[in-house]
Amino acid sequence: MESFVFSDVKILDFTTEMGGYSTKLFADLGAEVVKVEPPQGDSTRQKGPFYQNIKSNETSLYYFYLNTNKKSIALDIETEEGQALVKELVKDYDIIVENFAPGYLASLGLDYETLKAINPKLIMTAITPFGQTGPYKDYVANDLVGVAMGGLMYLGGYPDTSPLRPYGNQGYFATSLFAAVGTLLALMYRDQNGIGQYIDVSMQESVAMALENAIQFYDLENVVRARTGAEDRQAGWGLYPCADGLVYIMTAGLSNAGGWQNLVNWMIESGVEGAESLNDPKWQDHEWRATTEARETFMNLFTKFAAASKKLYLYEEGQKRKVPICPVNELPDVLTNPQLIARDFFKQLKHEDIEKPVIYSGPPYLFTEMEWSLRTPAPKYGQHTEEILPQYAAHLKEGIKQ
Repeated sequence: MESFVFSDVKILDFTTEMGGYSTKLFADLGAEVVKVEPPQGDSTRQKGPFYQNIKSNETSLYYFYLNTNKKSIALDIETEEGQALVKELVKDYDIIVENFAPGYLASLGLDYETLKAINPKLIMTAITPFGQTGPYKDYVANDLVGVAMGGLMYLGGYPDTSPLRPYGNQGYFATSLFAAVGTLLALMYRDQNGIGQYIDVSMQESVAMALENAIQFYDLENVVRARTGAEDRQAGWGLYPCADGLVYIMTAGLSNAGGWQNLVNWMIESGVEGAESLNDPKWQDHEWRATTEARETFMNLFTKFAAASKKLYLYEEGQKRKVPICPVNELPDVLTNPQLIARDFFKQLKHEDIEKPVIYSGPPYLFTEMEWSLRTPAPKYGQHTEEILPQYAAHLKEGIKQ
């Protein structure tokens, strides 16, 4: 028997990119999440990649991923009728998650205080670039601005180039994670006290929570972490080509548990000409390993060594020898990764109008008692309007544009 931890939780989802993952986490654990889409549809429907490169309102793989197990209703909340319907719906829902600009819902008479008067147990999670207060609250920002203002871009890239934005909308996803955590805490509080509350989530602050040890470096050592390049690193640190791509090696790890000598022995065993020179005592000197001569010598030797092997072998054998070599994976590498396959990480889900099942990444956690599953694909635009709002569904038939 399936046991979904949020099977009795109902959520109205007004999010797009900045927040869509937070409601997905609840939906995949059993919550009834109803995506409230405007007449033009969720903006992520127009964001690629698209299934078989066919761009349409119903083929965005990005939209697919963010909206598994959700329902969709089409509702124009800028009309009086739409606002009245939201107020009617909120009587039966536990949570609203939204990412509108500060003040937008208030301008429609749908602010938290108004809705709380209808449902005192309501939880509303508001996600914005900079929060609901402060001098930046009305600034418009996308993921690029969020990761920059949160400080993450300052750490990405090389010192002689512009900062680099991390791939994959990391600002949006970090914000969604903290929004989900905050919403969960509010649910726990409501279970204990019977009171709902308003949660103000800032993308800037969410990103700032993901800066590794940058804040601790400044707090404890008065050092501002910055981007570093190969010229700032000891011999052996960086990307190297191998037989089927690239690997990354870190000399920091080579200083521990005999890692440097283990690597040298491995290269000698592999027949790398000149590898014996790495046994010279000077290679134990960190200052020597930071010289240009040391970096170039190591690069020439290690490139010969790595070129003869595939990255998965270098990684797994490196683990056995306590040598920190990491593969630079491309998508096929991830899909065939033996660890992910062993844990049944990838899931397939059939879509009504798509011939082959779509492959999804699985849950970020495994439970012994609770259930997690991909039960239904992302909904079509307005698919559940007639089910949830039968009194409004006629508007779709009268020409609300998809």
